[in-house]
Amino acid sequence: MSDNTTATARNIGTLGATTQTFNDFVGSTDTSDYYRFEIGSTRNLRLALSGLSEDADVDLRASNGTTVLRSSTRGGSQSESINYDNLAAGTYYVRVYRGTSTANTNYRLALSAQTVAPPVISISSTAANTIKNEGNSGSTPFTFTVSRNSGTGASTVRYAVTGTTATGQTAASASDFVGGVLPTGTISFASGETSKTLTINVAGDTAVESNERFNVTLSSPTNAALGTTSDYGAINNDDVAAAPVISISSTAANTIKNEGNSGSTPFTFTVSRNSGTGASTVRYAVTGVADSTRAAASASDFVGGVLPTGTISFAAGETSKTLTINVAGDTAVESNERFNVTLSSPTNATLGRPPTMAPSTTTTWPPHRSSASVPRLQTPSRTKATAAARPLPSRSAATAGRALRRCATP
Repeated sequence: MSDNTTATARNIGTLGATTQTFNDFVGSTDTSDYYRFEIGSTRNLRLALSGLSEDADVDLRASNGTTVLRSSTRGGSQSESINYDNLAAGTYYVRVYRGTSTANTNYRLALSAQTVAPPVISISSTAANTIKNEGNSGSTPFTFTVSRNSGTGASTVRYAVTGTTATGQTAASASDFVGGVLPTGTISFASGETSKTLTINVAGDTAVESNERFNVTLSSPTNAALGTTSDYGAINNDDVAAAPVISISSTAANTIKNEGNSGSTPFTFTVSRNSGTGASTVRYAVTGVADSTRAAASASDFVGGVLPTGTISFAAGETSKTLTINVAGDTAVESNERFNVTLSSPTNATLGRPPTMAPSTTTTWPPHRSSASVPRLQTPSRTKATAAARPLPSRSAATAGRALRRCATP
C-alpha cells in the first residue's frame, strides 16, 4: 500500500524500448497503485493492463501527478491499453485503480517507450508549376512542395539543382537561373510544420535554345529521413528563330553557255540559305523568258523535253545546294535563248530578294540589255547567229535568268 499516492509511487526509472512488467492487486484494501517513470527523448508510449478478473482501469498522468493525459476504462474484466505517440521527454505517472467500488482483481501492467521514427521528408510537384515557358525577361518561378509526414520536432534538409537530360531536352545550366548559379540551399521545418514551398527562379531571355530540364535533389536531413528525394522541372523554349532566307545565284561561266550539238550541257546555280537552323525546302521551276536579243527557251531545249521543276531540300545544318539544269544539245539552227529559274513555296524559310529591285514573289535577272551591248561571236558561214554575253557578277535572288548561246553547223 506504499504506492497509493504520487509521493510514494513505485519508481520505474527511465523507460525504454524494453517492456517492463509489474504484477499487483487493486481492491478494497488497496484501491489504486501509482508508478513513476521518465523518458529522455520523445517516445511512443505503449501501456497494457491485462490479467483482470474484475473491473480495473488505468490512466497516464503528467509530471504534476494530477493532470490526466490519457485513460482506458473499458469495464468488466476487459484488458485496458494506452498508446501515446510522440510523448515528449519528461516525468510521468501511471495510475491503476479499481473500476467499481466492489472490484477486487489482480493485474499485469506492461510498459515500454519505443523510439519514434523520424519524420520522412519528400519532394513533389505538379506539371503546372514545374513545366513552363522560361519567359523573355525577368524570372519565372518553378515551385515544388517539400513535405514531411510528421510535425514532431524541428527538421532541416538540403536541396540542390542540377541539369539533366531527357528525350527532346538538354541539361539546364547555371545561366538558365536567376543569379547565374545552380540554386542550392536549406529548408527548415519548425516543430509542427509539415509542408514548405520551394521556389526555383528561372531566368527569362530571348535566346533561341533547346527545351531544357533540371532536377531538384534533397539530401542531408536532420531529425528526419528521406522519402522521395528528387523531382524535375522542364524549361520550355519560347523564343522563335528567324526563318532562314533562301536565295538563288550563279556565275556567267556556269549559266551562259553554248548548248552543244548533242547530249546535254549542265547549267549550274547555287541555292543557299543564310542559316542552317532546322530543315527547309523550296520549289524551283524553269520558264522561258525573252529579251531584246534572245528568244524564250522552250521545253524542247531541255533534257527530257520538259521545263525542269522540282524541290530542293536542306537538312538541318546545310546552307548550300547546287541546282543543275541540263540543256539538250542539238544541231538545229536557232536563235540564242534565255530561261529563268524561279524559287517558290519555301517551308521553314523565306525567299531572298535582289538588292536593287522591289520585293516580289518572282524576279528576273539580269535587267534588260540592248543588243548593242552584246559582243557578237564570229562563226563560220551558215551557222546561226550567236552572242557571247558579258560576264555577269555573281548575284543572289529568288529568280536567276540565263542564256543559251546557239552554235551549230549544218
